[in-house]
Amino acid sequence: MNPSRSGILYLFIILSIIIGSFASTIMTIIFPYSNMPGLLTLAFGEILIFIPTFVLIMAFGVDIRETFADRKVKLLTMILVVPFTYMLLPLIAACNAFTMLFTDNVVDSVSDEILKIPFVLSFAVIAVFGPFTEELAFRGAEYSGLRKSGNVRRAILLQALMFGLMHLNFNQLVYAFVVGVAIGILREVTGSIWPGFLAHFLINGTSTVAMYFLTDTESGVMSS
Repeated sequence: MNPSRSGILYLFIILSIIIGSFASTIMTIIFPYSNMPGLLTLAFGEILIFIPTFVLIMAFGVDIRETFADRKVKLLTMILVVPFTYMLLPLIAACNAFTMLFTDNVVDSVSDEILKIPFVLSFAVIAVFGPFTEELAFRGAEYSGLRKSGNVRRAILLQALMFGLMHLNFNQLVYAFVVGVAIGILREVTGSIWPGFLAHFLINGTSTVAMYFLTDTESGVMSS
């Protein structure tokens, strides 16, 4: 992967999300009583990211070890990711609160639909499949290509901006950018996507648990 191919991949990811979302909306209008099962609806956005990422990684003949950035990570490093992530949560919450001065909390607005799905299944999609897909795409394929420009700082910021814009709404854009920068730094320092996956898992997993088991989650539900 190189910078230009990273740009091509991002274009395909955005087109996949836009076209897939448009097609889903049209299908709902044409067949109003044939909506997708809740679990598939929840996973649909991640599938729209995974497919172009997987296809282009294969098409470009990218070394999967490079994409995964599979440098061996020490156990102590993974342990330290946990406090690092939870110290990051207040900043993420502040960004979420700031954007809610101008727009709705996107995740909170669909929480009622999510809560109709059994917790274990929602957790699997939001906290495991979502972070795996997004880390593979952004801190894996995208970052590995952007980094070859030689400017590490710019590569971290650009992949974080791509990650934020991918959500296609201002609310998630801001705090996803912050998450993208933090996890991008983890990716650069450790040489692996797995510490970032753990951090992403903890952020989304904490949000999912709060959504299901805390009675007052208003203005506090986030997922990147």
